[in-house]
Amino acid sequence: MEKQQCIVTRSGSEFWLSEKKAQEVADILVNQKAHSFIRIAELGNRIINTADIVEICTRNQMDEKNRLKNKEWFCGYKTWHAKGHRCECAIEVNKKKRQAREEKEREEMNKPLTDEDQERIRKNMAETRKILESKGILAKKMKI
Repeated sequence: MEKQQCIVTRSGSEFWLSEKKAQEVADILVNQKAHSFIRIAELGNRIINTADIVEICTRNQMDEKNRLKNKEWFCGYKTWHAKGHRCECAIEVNKKKRQAREEKEREEMNKPLTDEDQERIRKNMAETRKILESKGILAKKMKI
């Protein structure tokens, strides 16, 4: 898909051209000594007064320009919001982080124990049993 750029005129008209043709127009504007009329074949041979050209923008720049014109605003989380709407991006980001952390913990809890883990747990249980028996909290096993 060929990239396009927009020629914006003083009246607010937008003319979309291929990036190559827009660069040619930009070069004319930069190098001209006086304003003139240019014919642009890509626009159906439309003739435009270079004095009326305000700027040449990329699609992203035009999108940003139109959003700002519509009183939208850009938050610190790189999201556009309508005028008067409160940014809740931090809440969403924290919610996603919490969900990811909980999922990771679930995976960790559900993974099978290795033989080394099982042996370590057995040793810890045996040590705990001895401590509890020595303090009289747990009765010693009796053989009958």
